[in-house]
Amino acid sequence: MRLAKNPNDTLFLRNASSARLRLLVTAATVCAVFSATGLAAQGFQYDPVGQLIPGSGVGRVDSQVYVPGMRFPVESAPAYANSQVYRPGGNKYDRQLFPNGEGQCDARNYAYPWGDNYCEIRGWTMPRCPAGTGHQGQDIRGSSCADNTNWVVAAEDGVITSILSISVYLMNNAGTVRHRYLHMDRDRLEVSQGQAVKKGDRIGTMSNWSYDSVKKRRVRATTYHLHYDLKADGIYIPTYMSLVKSYENLVGVLGPFNGTFADDDDSPFEADIEAIYEAGITKGCAGGERPRYCPEDSVSRYHMAIFLVRALNLPLSSTNYFSDDNGHKYEQYANALAAAGITLGCGGGAFCGDRNTTRGEMITFLDRATSWSPSSTDYFNDDNGRFYESHANAAKKAGVTNGCGVRKFCGQDEVTRGQLAAFLSRTLGLR
Repeated sequence: MRLAKNPNDTLFLRNASSARLRLLVTAATVCAVFSATGLAAQGFQYDPVGQLIPGSGVGRVDSQVYVPGMRFPVESAPAYANSQVYRPGGNKYDRQLFPNGEGQCDARNYAYPWGDNYCEIRGWTMPRCPAGTGHQGQDIRGSSCADNTNWVVAAEDGVITSILSISVYLMNNAGTVRHRYLHMDRDRLEVSQGQAVKKGDRIGTMSNWSYDSVKKRRVRATTYHLHYDLKADGIYIPTYMSLVKSYENLVGVLGPFNGTFADDDDSPFEADIEAIYEAGITKGCAGGERPRYCPEDSVSRYHMAIFLVRALNLPLSSTNYFSDDNGHKYEQYANALAAAGITLGCGGGAFCGDRNTTRGEMITFLDRATSWSPSSTDYFNDDNGRFYESHANAAKKAGVTNGCGVRKFCGQDEVTRGQLAAFLSRTLGLR
């Protein structure tokens, strides 16, 4: 289930009190009903963005998904985004809104709908909040009210840049968004400072650690939960709708979708994917009533050959250039690239079609196919001496790539289907 809407498709702002008193079930029932991800999807509801608990501040009504494609930062469903301070167990909870509170393990804390608490009353300077101050992110409870039980995971590929007394910082590979995780047990972390992580890698477990600024040490002084926030360009940005979308992806909520494919609505490459679909370059990765493109999947060298043959309208070739693809259904596509002078294979007379394509290999293929004007400018610091350095610089000069971060091209990383759509769309001028 999603956010309720009225017949005119505008947000129906339900009475906050009644909305939060709807689901009065026991914690045992919650665990039983939502133990499976599919059942969590059936029950999922969330209150409107910016709607805070009465008396807890003024929220920001901002429906933008600031980090499309991120992974929900808790490993398993169900999970519950709601206030730790203004609900049962919190030190400012309203006993009229939540009568007969039973502490932090009150069943109402472990039930849908979710509630936004970005900009909830706090003393932190927050330019995006109506009051100018407020809560920097979103509080999230796990499936159970227990210590060190609910796993917290990386929301994006990136690097663990800092580990403090109760916080872990993750910077994404693009260097554009910093993810912060608070209140885990530092002694049970699965990561170390400077470690590279992939989306979905375990970081640690939810706990109740806080920092006592008077005693200058960490103490157990909050509820079992994760505080999660996002920072971009030096400002804490709204988290709620990015969490909603990533949770829907986790539990498999099947809502309406835009365009051709059902799985790219939150992708920054959606327009490029539509462009290469319209150009006949892709048919997606799965059909049916909800066709998929699989934008996060890596691209094998065989599939890269298919994309390029279609994009460049190359004739298939029956000349046998490679020794490791005889009889393979994609053999003629690999031969077509070789005939056009786009690939020499992977060495030893082989094509290595089942191996995933790196960004460096991809940009080399594209440069050979299009003959971009060479560049004497060294745009990237991480490709010096690499076989693809001149190709990456030529692509930058041609306006086809900006790299993956500040002076970084990330040529050793595997290219995703979403990234490839963008490269092809820009190279061919499809947008």
